Amino acid sequence: MCCDACMEYAQTCVLEDAYLSALASGLAQHDLGNLPNTQAAQRAAIIRWRTGLTVLARSAGFVLPADMQQTGCGEIAPSPGGS
Repeated sequence: MCCDACMEYAQTCVLEDAYLSALASGLAQHDLGNLPNTQAAQRAAIIRWRTGLTVLARSAGFVLPADMQQTGCGEIAPSPGGS
C-alpha cells in the first residue's frame, strides 16, 4: 500500500510525462504553441508531497534533511522561450 505522500509525488510524474509528451510532439511538428501549463500543478503536488512526507517523518520520529525545503521552489517546466 502506498502512502498519500507517495501518491502526490507520482502525480508530479504524470504531469511531467504529459508535458514531455507534448514537447516531443511539438518539436516533431515544429509547433510549441500547445504545450500544457503544468508548472503550477506540479509545484502544488510537490509541496503536498513534501508536507505529507514531513508529517510522516515526524510521526515516525525522523527529521528530514534541510534541503527538502528547496524541493518545488524552482522552475519545473521552463518555457521554450527561456522565461
